[in-house]
Amino acid sequence: MHTLIDKIELIDNVMTYTEVAQTDDDVLIEEINLNYDSTLGQWIETNITGLEEGTILLEEFFNVTPLAYVARTTISYGHSDLPLVTSMGEL
Repeated sequence: MHTLIDKIELIDNVMTYTEVAQTDDDVLIEEINLNYDSTLGQWIETNITGLEEGTILLEEFFNVTPLAYVARTTISYGHSDLPLVTSMGEL
């Protein structure tokens, strides 16, 4: 089993997910997802009302933090075109 790692960034004011790598390292998966939860995930949760009302924009997060990663899609086969990584430094 492999888990896909997506890079999340704002492109033309659209939050865009791009598959950048894959891993089978459970420690790395947990590190990526804890980082997501404590940054972008928490920011969205805190600002959901403002985002829905249009008084807060996603670019406010991405102006400070240009990208985030998430690792939540598990596949039963690898993507040969995506590198297999074992550390954050490889992203």
